[in-house]
Amino acid sequence: RQISLRGLSMLKISRRFDYGLQVMLALVSTADQPIATSTLSRELNIPLPFMHQIIHTLMQKGLIRTTPGPRGGIRLNRAPNTISIREIMEALEGPIRLSPCLEDPSACDRRDTCVFFPIWASLQKSINETLEGLTLDYLAGQSPQSILHEIQMLNISVETCQPTTAV
Repeated sequence: RQISLRGLSMLKISRRFDYGLQVMLALVSTADQPIATSTLSRELNIPLPFMHQIIHTLMQKGLIRTTPGPRGGIRLNRAPNTISIREIMEALEGPIRLSPCLEDPSACDRRDTCVFFPIWASLQKSINETLEGLTLDYLAGQSPQSILHEIQMLNISVETCQPTTAV
């Protein structure tokens, strides 16, 4: 049986999160040297005003720091191996919650009898664990091909977002 994830907009990655990941990953390669936001905006093709919003949030959450002045810019506030994709996502988008009943037990009076509750709980746990296990340090050392290979080893088809048949 194949499960299609097409059309589930609630699982869609926001542009804010996507750009935030790109910024954070780019900062890994700059080591401890600050990079100007205008330079990063141009290199990553992210509109500067939007980048400023993202940077402000990441700075408030303690993930990046700024250095003022003509040679200033932004840089990671912690080592890349201590920053997970989940932490970045939650900094920019808030906690990952697939259903209100997972966040607040009183949100649904059918929670104990609902056949969907364990499905959503299991899916949310898998997403959280996967994103927690992916650090900036790890991703910076990977190529798209190596990540695709790992995804294929997990038995998931990227093109269709459907489980594939084990070979």
